[in-house]
Amino acid sequence: MKIIRFLLILLALSFFLGTSAHAFLIDFETGFSDQQSVGNVGTAVNNLIFFVDTAPPTSSTPFNHAFIAKVGTPVTAFVPLDTPALTTSGDFYLTDESNGPTIGLNYFIFFEIPVFSLGLDLYDFRGDGGAPIGATATLNVFSDINWSVTVGMDSFTVPTLQPVEGNVARLSVSSPSATIRTASVTFSHPDIGTGIDNIEWATAPPAVPEPSTLLLLGSGLVGLVGFGRRKFSK
Repeated sequence: MKIIRFLLILLALSFFLGTSAHAFLIDFETGFSDQQSVGNVGTAVNNLIFFVDTAPPTSSTPFNHAFIAKVGTPVTAFVPLDTPALTTSGDFYLTDESNGPTIGLNYFIFFEIPVFSLGLDLYDFRGDGGAPIGATATLNVFSDINWSVTVGMDSFTVPTLQPVEGNVARLSVSSPSATIRTASVTFSHPDIGTGIDNIEWATAPPAVPEPSTLLLLGSGLVGLVGFGRRKFSK
């Protein structure tokens, strides 16, 4: 039994070495305050810039930064009865307008260093906010700095007009056709008061097992088969 346990641990370790990735997260929980204007957000591995507008920012148009909303009332975020976003968002998340929403805007993200995947939580895109059944929110990722060359997408569709307070939709692109330099969250119908949070990305593609890892995996399998045969013959 000890040999079997050892070989199983060996197999699990070889699988982990072959599939581990370098993932990073921005959740806006540290160093932010309610209604704070947010443009550049620096991390140890990358710098991100956030914009909100009806169309991607250009050098000839103003860069409209996003804003932080704090959970609770009387501020710009979820009230205590909103679930599950109240627990998912923590204390802060990113929204499109300060001092309460009046119109619905799209979100745009710029990465200083290209990344290999992107995921984020979308809050409060729902039927009772102005979006009809069938309205979509789409995460598009692009390989260029002009938000024009699409290399992956994911979307959420409003399923019902019934109020779903604080609803959460996870949008993610894990295998883009090229590295991601920019991204957008756009809406087929405007919905005031949306938010995005828990922005996660990878700095390297999913690793493919190296020959040495594959050899280790094969040796473990052969050992398991051989041990089983000897035990059966006894």
